[in-house]
Amino acid sequence: QLFYDLWFVANLEVFSSVHEVTQNTKLYSYMGYLTILWFTWFLVGLFDVRYVTDSIFERLARTVHLGVMVGFAVVASRFHPDSQIKSIFQGLSIILMVSRLVLVVQYAAIIWHVRHFKDGKWPLTLVAVSHFLFAIIYFGLLFGFNDGQSPRIFIAWYVIAACEALLNLGLALKWKVLSFAGTHLTERMTLLTLIILGEGVITIAKNVVLIVKNQGWTSVTMGILTAAITTVYIFFMIYFDWMNHHHMTGIRQLLWTILHFPFHVALLLFMEGATQFITWWKLLEVQDFANDEFMNVAAKLSTHDNNITSEDVAHSLNDTVNHLFKQYPATYQLTINEIANILQNIGNITNWFWSSNETGFPEINQRFTRDIDNLFVTVINSIFVNFKVDPFEDNEEVDPVKMQYKAYTETNNRFILVFQYTYTTAGITLIVMTMLYVLTKRQGLTPYNILRTSLFLVLGIGLSLVTLVSIRDSHGRVFIRSPWLLPTLCIVFLCVLILTHLPKPPPLI
Repeated sequence: QLFYDLWFVANLEVFSSVHEVTQNTKLYSYMGYLTILWFTWFLVGLFDVRYVTDSIFERLARTVHLGVMVGFAVVASRFHPDSQIKSIFQGLSIILMVSRLVLVVQYAAIIWHVRHFKDGKWPLTLVAVSHFLFAIIYFGLLFGFNDGQSPRIFIAWYVIAACEALLNLGLALKWKVLSFAGTHLTERMTLLTLIILGEGVITIAKNVVLIVKNQGWTSVTMGILTAAITTVYIFFMIYFDWMNHHHMTGIRQLLWTILHFPFHVALLLFMEGATQFITWWKLLEVQDFANDEFMNVAAKLSTHDNNITSEDVAHSLNDTVNHLFKQYPATYQLTINEIANILQNIGNITNWFWSSNETGFPEINQRFTRDIDNLFVTVINSIFVNFKVDPFEDNEEVDPVKMQYKAYTETNNRFILVFQYTYTTAGITLIVMTMLYVLTKRQGLTPYNILRTSLFLVLGIGLSLVTLVSIRDSHGRVFIRSPWLLPTLCIVFLCVLILTHLPKPPPLI
């Protein structure tokens, strides 16, 4: 079962490595892919914790389930709901059908073993029949996909998967043979949470490698990295301090279980975005460094020295670019060609321009300013690629200059989206985790516990509302471009941890 859980996270790693969540469409596709993957894992887990035994039959069934997970990995790289490939979406529908049919066979095997017990046979038959009917529906959906079109029929996958899970949990409340009492269902959920946190640690480690590779260590970067690691560790402590779940049964156990779906979705997006903050700050540092290099060249030109020539200016700028590219090599030939064109344009400027003031040659001054801006944007876009941020992804602009500006603008817009969903999901994660905490309480909450739990909810709502600062360009951009994005999250979760272990105050009288 643990091996099967690892395949779940492996699929997410494959998907996120191909579809970095930096655009609205990719965010929606990530959530959609995660939904069908999570519910497929969940339905298999519901069978495992109640009925699985070590036998040749179960090992063969597990082999097919692992094959289903491999199928998820195969379609992951080309899962684009807004630009569908017929074979990919039809293949995924077949994968979902096969997964349910294997469950039908597994439940049928259990039905055979209890065939002489009427009270156990019919509830199990009902579950098996429901999975068979859902498998037929998945098969029917594959005929709705066509090349060159993007029908919204795939939304039915999400709805059906959720209905399957709710039906299974609902039937478990009615019949004892389907009950989860005495099973390790809650342990499976907490174990998956732990694996997801481990995935977050792996992503942080990858960012460390990226920074080391590009010689990017500064005191601020080290502080942000420390905040990232501390946040994951604090979150780990909070979750396992709160989750006293071993005694739960009945409706509370099932609510606690199904709430892990929004919890895991929010947690994965939170971890995905938070780790990108590390790279983003490093990019801001490099961008400021590049800007300082260009400003040094501009400072030399401001003297209006009569001995300065256009060739000297072009040579000085070329040295600056080469100095930057020595640390962050250019990846695309397009970048090198564009820089060569810009430097050639600057080299063709009349030498009289450098010894005059700006009003002497207004048109040339305007052209020179534009060339410097183009050069800076082109260099920055090239540096982005060194940090695995491709600004030219999905860029269909033909004009080289417009392409560079569009790439630079969209890269900044991508991170605003990352900021928005990271803080939103951080708040949602804390809110849902608080709900899980309330469900695990053996006894009613005391006034002190109610106050403390309310503070947890307020902090969760507050984190989500931080997203609103991105709406105001004047104030929000200052915070977004600051090194405080990760430390702020770390401080909030540290406050939650302190409140968790804060002893109950003595009575006033």
